[in-house]
Amino acid sequence: MQAIPWRCLFLGLLLTLLVDGRPTRGLFPAAWADSPATDISLVLASIERAWTEGDADAIVERFGPRKVLLRLPGNPHASQRFSHQQNLLILRDHFASNEIRRFNFVRTQSPEAERGKAVALAEVVWQQRGAGRTREGRVLMVLERDVDRWVLTEVQALP
Repeated sequence: MQAIPWRCLFLGLLLTLLVDGRPTRGLFPAAWADSPATDISLVLASIERAWTEGDADAIVERFGPRKVLLRLPGNPHASQRFSHQQNLLILRDHFASNEIRRFNFVRTQSPEAERGKAVALAEVVWQQRGAGRTREGRVLMVLERDVDRWVLTEVQALP
C-alpha cells in the first residue's frame, strides 16, 4: 500500500471544510448567512444602510457566487455582469465620487419569496463630490435565495 502524502490529506481536509457537502456552503463566512426565517425586509434594511453609508464592501458581501448585473445611477459603465472584484471597485469608485444624500426602498415585490426571489425598488438622491447639484434616481434590485442566504443578482439604475 502506498502512503498518501500529508499535503494531499491537508488539501482534502481543507476542501471538505470549504464545501461541506453543499454547493456554496462554506464559501462564505457564517456571519453572512441568513437564518431560514429571515424576512426579506431585514436583508433590504441592511442593504439600505450600507448604501446610505457608502459601504461598498457590505453591499458586495450580499452578492451571490455568480457575476452580478450592475448599473449604477450616474455611472458611465454599461449594464453588464461583473465579477465580485470588479463590482467592489466600481462601487468604491461610485461612493468615492458621490455623496449619497438618501437611499430608501419604496417598493418591494416578494410574491415569490417562498420560492426564493424578490424584487425591490429604491429611490436614491446623490450629489457628485465638488458639484453643487443633487440628482435623483431609482435603483431596481433583484435578490434570490442561495442555499442559506439572500443574494443580490441584479442592481440596475432605471432611467
